[in-house]
Amino acid sequence: MLLNRVFKSLLNQPVINDIRYTQVCFHRFRSVPKLRIPEWRFRVERKVKDDNLTSENQKFIKEIVERDFGKQVVHKGVETYESKSLLKVPELEPKTWTKGTIRCGVIAKKLGHYPLWKKDGTRICTTVLQIADNHVIKYIPPNEFDPKERRPLKSYNKKGCILVGAESVDPNTLTANYMGLFKGSGVMPTKHMFRFVVDDVAALPAGTPLNVSHFRVGDYVDVRGKTIHRGFQGVVRRWGFKGGPATHGNTKTHRRPGSLSSGIKSRIWKGKKMPGDMGNCWRILKGLKIWRINTKTNTMWVSGYSIAGNPGDLVYIYDTILPLRQPKEPLPLPTFLGDESKLPEDIYEDSIHKFNDPSIIYEPEK
Repeated sequence: MLLNRVFKSLLNQPVINDIRYTQVCFHRFRSVPKLRIPEWRFRVERKVKDDNLTSENQKFIKEIVERDFGKQVVHKGVETYESKSLLKVPELEPKTWTKGTIRCGVIAKKLGHYPLWKKDGTRICTTVLQIADNHVIKYIPPNEFDPKERRPLKSYNKKGCILVGAESVDPNTLTANYMGLFKGSGVMPTKHMFRFVVDDVAALPAGTPLNVSHFRVGDYVDVRGKTIHRGFQGVVRRWGFKGGPATHGNTKTHRRPGSLSSGIKSRIWKGKKMPGDMGNCWRILKGLKIWRINTKTNTMWVSGYSIAGNPGDLVYIYDTILPLRQPKEPLPLPTFLGDESKLPEDIYEDSIHKFNDPSIIYEPEK
């Protein structure tokens, strides 16, 4: 009886070109990461054309760019433009930081791994992160900022948003629509941008630079990055399955997942560990301690080797949200307002051994 009803329902459906169709709804547990382009499709890239410009015209365009944005220089290991047309940033007044205040974060570049040693000889695994020419582009007050994801109304407090840009680029290589994002900010067009949700007391005006002095040695930070894209992988590599036996009658099931369900379920439950696409997802490492800071190269050493991404990829750093690793002393709010030239070049945590110090100390004989 049930089969007859199914067949009758199929026959009653509309027909297009003598082909009957049904509508099927599929629910995916893990959505495909965005901005993925198949291997067989060429990536669309915008190429800047010279338009058959002569050497004199190219020289003239370069002079116009240097007049408006400044000459191209290398600042703290990053190629940037020594801008002359930045807006005059108003003098900020230091504010009192309280526990739970959300400050602005920074955009950094993962350089690689580097070990450090404590004074007692303990080896520490650290990752070197370089803050790449960060400037505040825009501040959106709480009454104008409309986030996509909201907390429940009972516990939701309106926050502001700071748009931060990193790595200045040649404006000739950008489109007019993208250049419009920097209109009125007085900031050189940047290659990367990111939004940081902050409290209203931590607001920063457009044009404010953000350097490594925004953080302090000994504090804890959270680092967000995108994992390496591994492509389609099996259960052994993707989930760490043991696999089947190698001998004793095993045939073509050495790295198979095994039984998928029992007779009671009679189906595959959502969230089942199966082969599929691996990587290319955002991951956050929380509670990473800052062991060393170099103000000359704008770099910082944080604990751990597990920060997502390849060397050279971008990561986002902000104050940790872990309750047991909150700073004991007030943080600089809204950012460090002192003279950076008076800071030492290398700032170490108290327990870290400095490479310039002797590793063996001889005491005089009594």
